[in-house]
Amino acid sequence: MSQAQALLRLDFLRIRNWFGSFVATKIIVFLGFALVLGLIVAAEFFMARTFFMFTSTQEEFGRAVARYSINAALLLLFLVSIGSSIAVSMGSLYRSELMQFLLTTPIPAVKLFTIRLVNAMFSSMWLVILLLTPLLVAFGMSFSPGGDFILRSLVVLLLLIVSSHSLGGAITVLLVKKTGRLSRVSLMVVFAMVIAGSLLLVRFLFPPSFFRLYFAVDWPTFQRQLGQLPLLASSLPTNWLALTITDGWSMATLAAALGSAIVLGTTLYIGKRLFLESWKKAQEGRFLAGKQNPHGIVSSGYPSVFKGAAGVLLTNELLAVMRSPAEATYAAFLTGLTIVLLFMMRSVPALQNAAPALLPAVYSLSLAGVSYLFMTLAVRLVYPLIAKEKRSVWFIFSLPVKRETLLLSKAAFALVLTLPSIPLALIAGLFMQLTSGVLAAYICLLVISTATVSLIQLLLGTIAPNFSESRNLDAVSTSGSGLAAIALSLAYISLSGFAFFKVAIGETTALVSVVTMTMLSLVWLGLLSMLSRRALHRYNL
Repeated sequence: MSQAQALLRLDFLRIRNWFGSFVATKIIVFLGFALVLGLIVAAEFFMARTFFMFTSTQEEFGRAVARYSINAALLLLFLVSIGSSIAVSMGSLYRSELMQFLLTTPIPAVKLFTIRLVNAMFSSMWLVILLLTPLLVAFGMSFSPGGDFILRSLVVLLLLIVSSHSLGGAITVLLVKKTGRLSRVSLMVVFAMVIAGSLLLVRFLFPPSFFRLYFAVDWPTFQRQLGQLPLLASSLPTNWLALTITDGWSMATLAAALGSAIVLGTTLYIGKRLFLESWKKAQEGRFLAGKQNPHGIVSSGYPSVFKGAAGVLLTNELLAVMRSPAEATYAAFLTGLTIVLLFMMRSVPALQNAAPALLPAVYSLSLAGVSYLFMTLAVRLVYPLIAKEKRSVWFIFSLPVKRETLLLSKAAFALVLTLPSIPLALIAGLFMQLTSGVLAAYICLLVISTATVSLIQLLLGTIAPNFSESRNLDAVSTSGSGLAAIALSLAYISLSGFAFFKVAIGETTALVSVVTMTMLSLVWLGLLSMLSRRALHRYNL
């Protein structure tokens, strides 16, 4: 058996062992999670199918707009996939306890890097597949892309996954090699770069000239204006992939394949030269010895932001996030996605003339999309709050405070994370030009949804914490109860979106929808709260 086969078999054994206990519960959770994902994919397909059916009736104009839309989707997915790959590669290559063991074996470091890179690619490629497949199916059903359309789509998926994840792996190695542990100044730079990059991306996708397409009087004028858009530059790799989907095989397909091969080869070369050195740097700590302070670090007292035992514990949670480069970088990434989503909402009022029937669905999807971003933040920061305490359980649980106070402080932390949803909902509503009544429903439902989802993550993480993976927060969030928390959160987000949809189409009032979702939230959270308070005193540590 080769080394690669042995490591692959080890991964399959870990998956099998995961199903070794509580099989029925995990299968039910998995099926529920799959059902929610299926509903999301179905909603995306419905929206894409409606859009492409409308554009398919516009002859050359419609096909050109469809090609541009696919190009924009590919670029967004490419960037999102890079960000996802960086997060997964960081855990797979540098934070995994398995790597500490594997590097002591006689397996060459470059082979370990390659195997773990493929493992990370396999783990995170499903995001691209789930988001792109409904779009491709809807396009294929609306237009006549040819008999080899399925093969072309599979090739595009493969090239997009390989190139984005290879680039993400290379960026991960270079970042760790260069920075090791990020300083506060570096984190501020990361935030600034993400925000600036998000603004530039939106300007790139929807420049002012894009909206002049509506006023083109004939096909030559439309074609000339469309060709001037930066997204359709012949040197842009995502444009090569879009042409392969819409127009068939061409030199653009070959260029995309060669580009992906070059990116993959460059990543393997970087891994061969820098991975082992960067891994050592990632394991280094900062130690001060003697009377001198070589780094010029000035000691400071513990900040007294909130009063009382719960307030001190809340301050501790906030400082833990602020001082963690990984968590701060993840928050910066989600901030960038939120900015992109907001600026896409600015284009929603244009549908008033083109397709007004789609507006209620778009409003609801925007609410669900923002809620989903807050859910991903809660999955990363809120769900593992109890599980990660095992490292300091001797201190935390010996404090002269009730365990309920500990849970209360973590609930306050979860709610603090949702505070940005208030101004965010107001900005989104103003961008989409919602009426006052609909805007009030949008703000209330979004705030209730984000707060409920964050508390669901906390309470389910308290009921069944995965103490065995207290150092690997990614593994904690994907445990059985973690998947249950995600599935329950997605279900609540879907219900919130549906409740707002009823308000948007005028079938119910804002007050009825808000009261209904509030009551549902109180019932769910009340039940989970009772179970979590009982679980607090039954941990087997």
